[in-house]
Amino acid sequence: AGLLGAALASFGLHIALDNIGVVSRAQAIIESAHVDNAREQHLARGARPWSLTKDGDLWGSFASIVRQRGADSIRVSWCKGNATAAHIADCTTTSRNAVYNGYADQAAEAAHHLGNYSALVEVLGHIARHQKRKIVLFG
Repeated sequence: AGLLGAALASFGLHIALDNIGVVSRAQAIIESAHVDNAREQHLARGARPWSLTKDGDLWGSFASIVRQRGADSIRVSWCKGNATAAHIADCTTTSRNAVYNGYADQAAEAAHHLGNYSALVEVLGHIARHQKRKIVLFG
């Protein structure tokens, strides 16, 4: 759901996630959005119809958002979650990604406990103000 919220932004995005499964599926959807024909899109991503796929309603919505906003305006990549100093030292991640992933995890945890979208927006706004820049992060 966080990926959907981020994808709705009205500006170009590079979303870093710590879930490789979500990243792989999102990248396949973005790649397939370059194809015009719906049947060819389905074949390009190599998957069953959304209605027969786990979380297909969410993935179908993400695919629709990507097609509407343009596949070249969004990028999704993997970053190491719960990174330690050792992960930074061996270049598995960067200190910047580790810090921002930590903020995203904090926001997701707080939103989970609050249980509603308006609270999520409030928590993300607080984090963005704290960082003195506009950041949209989802973990």
